[in-house]
Amino acid sequence: MRTIRAKFECSHIEKAPEGYDYDGTAYLTAVYANKDGSVNEENKSFSEATPSGNLQITISKNVPASKFFQPNREYYLDFTKIPQDQE
Repeated sequence: MRTIRAKFECSHIEKAPEGYDYDGTAYLTAVYANKDGSVNEENKSFSEATPSGNLQITISKNVPASKFFQPNREYYLDFTKIPQDQE
């Protein structure tokens, strides 16, 4: 298996203090159910593989990612193994 997909939701974005050289930090958590607490088939498969998880990413200023992440939006996160000869 070369690739694994997880599903994360952006819980919130923390803006950088004035004068810092980055835009802010996005905080994401693994999705295990729908927002109403029910579980559909897709979320069930993700919850069995990644029942919990957190991702925190700091985003540079003036890049598309600073506008990409939005609270309460869900995102797929794909992990792909790098071939050993490229490590």
